[in-house]
Amino acid sequence: MASGKPLKKSILLAALFAAGIIIMIVSLGVGSSGLGLSDFFRLLFTGGDSPEKAILFNIRFPRVILSYLVGAGLSVSGAVLQGLFKNPMADPHVLGVSSGAGLGAAAFIVFGGAGIAASGGLIALCAFSGGIIGVYAVYLISGAGRRSSSIVALLLSGIAVSSLLTALISLLMVANRAKMDKIILWTMGSFTSAGWGNVIWAAGPIVLGCIGCIFFSRDLNIMLLGEEEARQLGVDLKNTRRILLLLTTLITGCAVAFCGIIGFVGLIVPHMVRMAAGPDHKWLLPASFLGGGAFLTLVDTLARTVASPLEIPIGILTALCGVPFFLYLLTKHRRRGRAV
Repeated sequence: MASGKPLKKSILLAALFAAGIIIMIVSLGVGSSGLGLSDFFRLLFTGGDSPEKAILFNIRFPRVILSYLVGAGLSVSGAVLQGLFKNPMADPHVLGVSSGAGLGAAAFIVFGGAGIAASGGLIALCAFSGGIIGVYAVYLISGAGRRSSSIVALLLSGIAVSSLLTALISLLMVANRAKMDKIILWTMGSFTSAGWGNVIWAAGPIVLGCIGCIFFSRDLNIMLLGEEEARQLGVDLKNTRRILLLLTTLITGCAVAFCGIIGFVGLIVPHMVRMAAGPDHKWLLPASFLGGGAFLTLVDTLARTVASPLEIPIGILTALCGVPFFLYLLTKHRRRGRAV
């Protein structure tokens, strides 16, 4: 399954890692407060508390870390779902995972009574439960586990389920007008509420979920050969699918719980890194992790600086990038004459 030399792919991983570090450092040094990188390094070795230090280390720093983790997790989830469904259009947002997780988190916001930061574990659990419902609904309706399933069936099922779940979120907003503004802003995606508490709650499930997905790299590679070949090579298709769906839903649900619905990261980044890393999931998944983290950190930096002091919801920027990319992929596969 591997294409190209391991050295080339190792260089790619190193380059993506370095790019992520650079973007994170740059992100720490820009913002509406006017504090720059020099202030960050100066305050890093300065004792005591100050407003400037609070801005850099309690607002910007956790936000940068959380945006990297969420981008990495969504990207790995997209790469896994594309391999699992053998479908280049698969993505947590397209398959209803994000909308389901959004409904679960919105229900917690309305009925839970506590803030997100104070109830990280509970809202993540609600988002995970909603995501499971969403992705399994799409899986069953589209018949994605059958050979006769098609891209169109998957896309239409995802659109239908996502529309239903989004309608239920809207119903919650209408029925609870006092919390409508909070839910609307949250559904657009944002890292404005990022803090060290969010980072602590999110880091474990996202990192462990991604490691679990990478552990199944060999099985994903074998599954690309076909179901019969996979069975002959000892892959338990049923359990492998279930585990990977649970892992990707855990990652996506956790991401949605702390930053809202951010679409298309899992569609854009895996396709971009696949051009250099190839289809081997042993390399593709780590590259997607590093590339996704760098990508979303960059987009979040743009979201809070392009129209400063106003902040653009990050979900809007990813949609502006993702929708044209989605249409490009759909057109590309139609022109190739693939069964859709």
